[in-house]
Amino acid sequence: MRFLSVVALALIGCAGSRPSPREPSITVRERPVERSRVAVGLRSGPHALSLEEASLLALERHPELSVRRLEPAIAATFEQLERAEFGVTLFADGQYQQELSRETNRATMMQFDVEGSRTTAGLGLRQTLPTGTTLETALGLGRDESNRAPEQQEVRASLTLTQSLLRGLDPDVNLASVRQAELERRASEHQLRAFVAGRVLEMELAYWQLALAQRSLRIHEESLTLAELEAEVAAERVAAGDLADLPVTRALVAQRRQALIDARAAAAAWRLRLGRMLGLDPEASTLELTDAIAIEPRPLDDPDAHRALALRLRADLAEARARLAQNELATVASGNGLLPRLDLFVQLAKTGFGSSFAEAVGAIGAP
Repeated sequence: MRFLSVVALALIGCAGSRPSPREPSITVRERPVERSRVAVGLRSGPHALSLEEASLLALERHPELSVRRLEPAIAATFEQLERAEFGVTLFADGQYQQELSRETNRATMMQFDVEGSRTTAGLGLRQTLPTGTTLETALGLGRDESNRAPEQQEVRASLTLTQSLLRGLDPDVNLASVRQAELERRASEHQLRAFVAGRVLEMELAYWQLALAQRSLRIHEESLTLAELEAEVAAERVAAGDLADLPVTRALVAQRRQALIDARAAAAAWRLRLGRMLGLDPEASTLELTDAIAIEPRPLDDPDAHRALALRLRADLAEARARLAQNELATVASGNGLLPRLDLFVQLAKTGFGSSFAEAVGAIGAP
């Protein structure tokens, strides 16, 4: 339970951290995402830490975690891009054409210059639905000017509906890219959760290994003190004429000293390893563990329930399920892509002409 609580706190700290006001940030789904920080310097001085404090500090100062925590935000951005394919699109276009030509009067056979220009502009909305339906409404304006003809204005309003009949008809196929992007985001979140859990587990093991090494060091120190005391007693008995086993006691002292050296080396190794995880200076810092070693065996009441919970919550299994669903969606989309393209479209349009813009607009409403 303690391990799970630490993991939960770490994930909440990763997801809920906010950048300082001076630090530039990006937002995903209107939530700030902290940018990668420059590696901070090593800390010095004394440090008294509990297991939870050490785990959170290790996650905070882990350089790879600052990069991995951006992967879900990046995946969420691609998910938004895929969903934008089914949003409303505003489009506009415009053209201006100018023409200078020479024509011949068939009656008089005289040539004359013709100067004209055409200006067009269009504005519309388009939306594609998961059902394979595309709706488009547009409004177009046109203006023709010439030195041989009066000015003419044109207004055109149209509504177009296009429906796929074979390829692109299935909503599951049309939404495959969106669901794949969503599964990719979930997979990246599971990867981050697995990474955090692995770092917390590594941190917890190092913490208790150091606590065990420190306790073992104290035991070896007391054992060496007791062996030296026995050697002194044996030496006094020999001096008094008693037949004491002095070589055995001296050999035992040498053995205890060697064991003490090994215990000191093990404690120093685990202290350096734990200090590296916490970003501590190995030469200018000290580390004190405040959590005591307490073994409280608890009976396993229902192994099947624990097994089912592990299968449901393990991050690597959740990621594997997301990858499997991605592959299944790719298969469905590939099968639909083999179908021919056949579309049904209906267009309703009306055009009004006039010598002025108001007259052209009025012509549209006229029966």
